[in-house]
Amino acid sequence: MRVTGRQSEPKPRSGTTIALGLVSLMMVLLSGLGSSIATAAERGASSELDGLSWRFHTVWADPRVGTQSDSRVAGRPSGEFAYSTAAPSEWKSPEFDDVAWPVDVLPLFGGTRDWGFRVPKPLAVIQARSSFHLSDNSQGTTEITIRYRGGARLMVNGSEVARRHLPEGELDASTLAEDYPRSAFLIPDGERRIGPPGEVELNEPILDRLNSRIRTLSVRISNRDLNQGRNVIAIEVYRTVLPENLPSYAGGRASWATAGLIDARLIAVGGGNLSALPAERPALEAWVMNPLQPIIPRYVKLDTSVGGNPRLPVVANRVDDRMRDADSGTLRLVAARRGSASGQVLVRAGTEAIAELEVRFDGLVRRDGGGRIARDAGRIRFARMPVDQDGQEVG
Repeated sequence: MRVTGRQSEPKPRSGTTIALGLVSLMMVLLSGLGSSIATAAERGASSELDGLSWRFHTVWADPRVGTQSDSRVAGRPSGEFAYSTAAPSEWKSPEFDDVAWPVDVLPLFGGTRDWGFRVPKPLAVIQARSSFHLSDNSQGTTEITIRYRGGARLMVNGSEVARRHLPEGELDASTLAEDYPRSAFLIPDGERRIGPPGEVELNEPILDRLNSRIRTLSVRISNRDLNQGRNVIAIEVYRTVLPENLPSYAGGRASWATAGLIDARLIAVGGGNLSALPAERPALEAWVMNPLQPIIPRYVKLDTSVGGNPRLPVVANRVDDRMRDADSGTLRLVAARRGSASGQVLVRAGTEAIAELEVRFDGLVRRDGGGRIARDAGRIRFARMPVDQDGQEVG
């Protein structure tokens, strides 16, 4: 496959990204990823950043009941959940190689409306890493706010900067976060557990209880304590125990995971600008990506309906360097004989838009020379951006 392009004059929008996804070979065009969010100006901030992609690791363990200081195993989950161990202690270091971890955008294990429904209860710990770029660290501050269920610890460039709803001292996979009140589990009369939307009326008292599951940690850091350029942010989320003697619930769908990472937002005030991508980057880059990794951005819109947890609209799939896999230069297509296969190649522009792009598929040859897939057997497609109800492109 050959990819050539020509860039136009600089545009006000920040970069253009083109993803080549192959259904036999398919192509997707994205614009404006990595730009900061408009509400930053409304707060008097230099810039605001949300929607980063995250590499993450999880720990699964038996659910526990009781209290943070006195708990016991509630019972083993079904065999479909494999137990795992925490990541090595150096996982929070900027030098740690997390390329083997899955990548996604937040929320991680949010469940129904971020309340944790339909997330398996054995989820014990979430360890997530991302990175951001700061253009100038000589002045100003950066505020980091995260929302989560359970308890959270925040680390930047390998050092802990804050924790909340967690005990002091060393933390490990068995650590439990500060207990939730019983009201987070029960309807106001205390006779039964709160079920998911559609099975319980979302009136104000119920919403207050559901929203009490979501906790917040916010910290402001001097930009002088950050790197000018790339910074690594690591977040650790721990579950809580379940209270003893909760009433039963018909159907069992009132269960919810007490650990979840909902969102993370960074705001730079009085200093440099924040971005998901470095300010200086090659004019054109191309690399192979997992064909199952979505490239079309997912938009998180402000939900003002009853029960909606307010979120500002953001582009939630920025195509940043965290989406590179370990071997990002080799396209591997695996299929049965006479079958079909797909792969994905991403092409990303620097700070200027792509005016023209030419992609050519010249066929594939087996490594041992024993066979060839003809040029006309492959297809290259440009997938379209999503459109709204009026047929206008979103993004």
